Amino acid sequence: MYKRRVAILLSAMGLVFLALLGRLFVLQIVHGQACRDEYEQSLTRTSYVTASRGAILDRNGNVLARDNVSYEFCMDYGLIAEDPTWIRNQQRALKRQLKGTPDADRAGEIFQERMERALAWAVQACGGEESFESVRRRTVARVERIAEIINDRPWQMNEYHAIAQLEGEAHYRYFRDHIEGLPGVAVRHGSKRDYPAGEFACHVIGQVRPVFREDLAAYNLTADEEPDAVKRALYNYRPSDVIGESGVEKLCEFALKPTRGYESTTAGRPVETIPAHDGRDVHLTLDMRLQVRLTKFFRESYPYHNGAILVMDVPTGEILAMVSIPTYNQQTYWRRVSEAAAEAATASPPPRNSQEWIDRPYALLVKDDLNFPLRNRCITRLYPPGSTVKPITAAAALTEGIINARTTIVCRGHMLENKPNELRCTGQHGALPLDEAILRSCNAYFNWCGAWMYRKDPEMLPRWQARFGLFDEPGTGLSVERAGSQNLPADPIERRVDMWQSAIGQGKLLVTPLHVVNLMATIARNGEMIQPSIIRPGEGGPVPKRGHVPVPPEHWEPIRAGMLGVTSKQGGTAYKVWVDKGGHQLGFEVCGKSGTAQVSKDTRFVTDEDGTRRREILRTGNMCWFAGFAPARNPKVAFVAVVEYVHYLPGMDMEGIADDGTAFGGGASVAGPLCIEALKACKELGYITTSGQ
Repeated sequence: MYKRRVAILLSAMGLVFLALLGRLFVLQIVHGQACRDEYEQSLTRTSYVTASRGAILDRNGNVLARDNVSYEFCMDYGLIAEDPTWIRNQQRALKRQLKGTPDADRAGEIFQERMERALAWAVQACGGEESFESVRRRTVARVERIAEIINDRPWQMNEYHAIAQLEGEAHYRYFRDHIEGLPGVAVRHGSKRDYPAGEFACHVIGQVRPVFREDLAAYNLTADEEPDAVKRALYNYRPSDVIGESGVEKLCEFALKPTRGYESTTAGRPVETIPAHDGRDVHLTLDMRLQVRLTKFFRESYPYHNGAILVMDVPTGEILAMVSIPTYNQQTYWRRVSEAAAEAATASPPPRNSQEWIDRPYALLVKDDLNFPLRNRCITRLYPPGSTVKPITAAAALTEGIINARTTIVCRGHMLENKPNELRCTGQHGALPLDEAILRSCNAYFNWCGAWMYRKDPEMLPRWQARFGLFDEPGTGLSVERAGSQNLPADPIERRVDMWQSAIGQGKLLVTPLHVVNLMATIARNGEMIQPSIIRPGEGGPVPKRGHVPVPPEHWEPIRAGMLGVTSKQGGTAYKVWVDKGGHQLGFEVCGKSGTAQVSKDTRFVTDEDGTRRREILRTGNMCWFAGFAPARNPKVAFVAVVEYVHYLPGMDMEGIADDGTAFGGGASVAGPLCIEALKACKELGYITTSGQ
């Protein structure tokens, strides 16, 4: 009986050993490689290496926007929130790691010690316990609100979050060495967008903003488009990235955008490495020396007025200066946007006019509905162009055979003999040929040209205005660029009168300053049109298109002669200003055209304390223009300046500043000095030379 029991026991033990040997055979021989792979996979660490966004520079290499390296102390969200699930998973991982060692039974205790040390280093990185607790509460509240909005577990719960900026590389290395092996903490390289130009060219450069959920859906590659998950991760945006929101930052987004790198290590040994690539640098056509000088000069000359100045290189169509007043400090703007993004509580942009939008730190700029400082007036503000478009009317009338260069029209101070108070001119000019009508800016002459063209073909003048590009977007590629417009009334009589007015740049005709400077450059090239550009060729901007306005060469001569007389002949609308302000001392002749466009009062609705809504008059006055090109015989630059809401008195030919700081005068006297300063600067910077003139 005893022997039988021993035999049964030995048999059972033998079966157990056979089972263990069989299992060992399966693990070691059959699945050995798979197990080794799984074990190595458990030791494999992968990380993505960030790169810098490309810089934006002016034509001379001056930096306008760049990424500065920063160092960040980061924490896993599970540690920030002290998530029980995350803690359990970390404890299990540590227990597996310590298996077979004397510390295996103390895995939970060891993890708790390491976690407390990690939290202590986080407190030190933030500069104090109260500061860390504030960051922790803000981060948890933000992520929880995102979870509520998307009704799902957001990616932020599985990511590291930057909780503190470290002071330089030495600080970075100090923390890196001390937190090695601690759970849920890491130090990483980051970057901050820096705008050294500050308030100059801010509208052109634009801004970046945090990536929103809508951007991820719109721009990221899907598995169908790129099956390789690593390549997809290297290219795609992550919610911690930034993306161009406006200006060149948006126009050249895919040139400036960096590409991540990838590092994979197993047990400390590198397995795969893909280097990161910084975004490409982009050079603008702007010359910051000119940009800064003209910005300062405008503000010093007219501190209580808004407006714009543009300077263009005639042979290439490159924009040398694009000044929009008022400006804002882009460095401060971006810092505040970054702070707002760090504290944002949604994964999508807040609805406009929502309380969250209104409370954004830079909301004062957004809510300024008087000056609109974020608006690039050069390409978004539509103005009546006034007399600056009279050369188009002249070119159209000449080419269509309505008039010739010797056609004389008598100006009696108004167009209609029996209605002296309507369609008035700036004076009684008498009998004028075309060039004299241009230099004196005679409204009556061009009203009659518009009337005769309308009688022959109601669409004739709009067709010619379209040929000069007034109803197209100019083509720089900047996202807020606007086309000109002309919303003519349906009533035939009103439409006819409005067309007469359109011939002198009034009525329903509206254009941007960029349209006007491009018009001047087209005249300077005898009808050759080149799409204006703000990006140097081959650096991410659109390829400039070329065209030609079908005006016979001989018709340009009287137009250019009239524009030359504006600044160089007695009776020219800008002659006195040119003499008094030193324009005649430039050393070269200038073709110009002034304009004083009448506009409606600037008003807005306000609500009184009793709830009554009323219309409040904000500003009155005219839009004062001056535009042209130089040198007259061999044009190198085209220019335009516009000053908003300037008071004008008939016969006034000099500028002035009233006691309240507002300007008064006409187009030549107010905007003319800005253009003289622009030409002086162009000469000093070498864009205009007097040799051979």
